Amino acid sequence: MTSGPAESTTKPSASPAAAAKNGAWMSRGVAGIGSASFLADVGHEIPTALLPSLLTSTLGAPAAALGAIEGISDALAGAARFAGGALADDPHRRRTVAVGGYTTTAVLGAATAVATSVWQVGVLRAAAWTTRGLRVPARNALLADIVPAAAYGRAYGFERMMDNLGAIFGPLLAIALVAHHRRPRGDRPVGHSRPARRRRDRLRHPSYPTPSTPRAVAPATALRAGEEATA
Repeated sequence: MTSGPAESTTKPSASPAAAAKNGAWMSRGVAGIGSASFLADVGHEIPTALLPSLLTSTLGAPAAALGAIEGISDALAGAARFAGGALADDPHRRRTVAVGGYTTTAVLGAATAVATSVWQVGVLRAAAWTTRGLRVPARNALLADIVPAAAYGRAYGFERMMDNLGAIFGPLLAIALVAHHRRPRGDRPVGHSRPARRRRDRLRHPSYPTPSTPRAVAPATALRAGEEATA
């Protein structure tokens, strides 16, 4: 009597859809990409919030300079995404392009704080936005590599959520840093700051306009007025 085929004791592996349903899509790689998007957006939203004040107040540039710099930077970022897509098609380059793009964007964005002229701000901003555009296709390709196809929507939605949260916290952090920097130091009250002292001095010692008629002419004017009154 021949025995039947031995039954396999190994359990079939879960399908990608079942793994995505059980939450297997939230891996360390997905969390890492989301965290990188959050921190990167915080990092470049801070100089974005302070850029108008840097150009107009500190460097004395017209408002048109801000529009020109932002327009050129956005155009370069769009063109860089097209070039970054070709780089992301190579699986061996994806990680290098993504990590290099995040790092270079952060360094160039921080270097804007030490710029001493408008053209330096423009060059740094354009270069930072170019590397930002290059990294986007590689990041998206990496995210698609580490999650099942049934969970693409949730993984990309999580990454976009972290990116938008960074866009919120970045300007808030910039406001907090500016408020802390402008706060009077030491135990001096607010009224003892330099602008307050200057305003107080102007109120105590107001400056009046000098009369347009010289004092030497005043007696002659009074004499003519007396002669006309007696005539």
